[in-house]
Amino acid sequence: MLAYILEPSGRFLLHVWEEEALVFDTCSGDTHMLDPVATALVGRLGESGLDLPALQRWLDETFVLPDQQAASTLAEAALLNLRAIGLVRLVPLEDR
Repeated sequence: MLAYILEPSGRFLLHVWEEEALVFDTCSGDTHMLDPVATALVGRLGESGLDLPALQRWLDETFVLPDQQAASTLAEAALLNLRAIGLVRLVPLEDR
């Protein structure tokens, strides 16, 4: 099984405003705005990491969503974006 974890390096600077966040990549100079779901996932992941089913359950419990499919879709889209930025990576659970 795989887990999503935050990139542990000091590469990213994160500033959170209520439900959204701004991420600055110190290597590339790129700046990224995170939506509320992505911001919440970054806060939840911390350094420990979680697998996709656990993140989906947590999103379903944390946000008012119409159904389980909504949590799945939101989690997958946010994690895909966070991986594209380089802020989150996917590792085997035993490597955490």
